[in-house]
Amino acid sequence: MQIVQKENKQIAVLSLIGDPLGEQDAQLLRSRISQVIEQEIKHVVLDLTGVKHINSAGLGGLISAMCAMLRIGGAVFFASATMNVQGAFRITHLDQVFNIYPSVEKAIGDFS
Repeated sequence: MQIVQKENKQIAVLSLIGDPLGEQDAQLLRSRISQVIEQEIKHVVLDLTGVKHINSAGLGGLISAMCAMLRIGGAVFFASATMNVQGAFRITHLDQVFNIYPSVEKAIGDFS
């Protein structure tokens, strides 16, 4: 998995490219969230357009990212989840925990 970061001074958009299917991918996401926190950015949009499949390790990475941002008073919004990823969110009831948006633009709009 790769993570491409776009940001302004208040919101980091992290585009996940590839499928977060293992602990290595979860660790990569945790590391990137730590970098965002060090940059004093408190709002993150995770763009899931490039994710076709996700497993428990990948979900754990998303939960960890959300918890890290909540600890500093920030938030993570999830955008553009594919049908398979939305299904994983539904099965695990994370769709009731995550802030999920149909597009990055709508997620960014809610931060404003």
